[in-house]
Amino acid sequence: MIDVYVYFRSSAGDDETVATMQRMQQAVRQQCGIAARLQRRRGDSGPQRTWMEIYPGIADERLQDVLAQIDAEAQRSGIAALAADGRHVETFEPIDRCA
Repeated sequence: MIDVYVYFRSSAGDDETVATMQRMQQAVRQQCGIAARLQRRRGDSGPQRTWMEIYPGIADERLQDVLAQIDAEAQRSGIAALAADGRHVETFEPIDRCA
């Protein structure tokens, strides 16, 4: 199983970002069955905040489809437009798979 992490910086207000992310992640949940989480970098106090989306437990064979759906929903919801320098996607696998 693969975990997907997407991070981005935004100068939009917290309420706007959280509301937009909740709508986006609800759409991903409905379409892909993945319960995502949203986090904010601790201690961010400047005009921009760093946000982290976490999509856990994705099967290898579904990864590309799920990534495409996450990207499509980011565009559709407007969250991509809030990202100051783009959304950065990282994928991680459990250590036991790497051995």
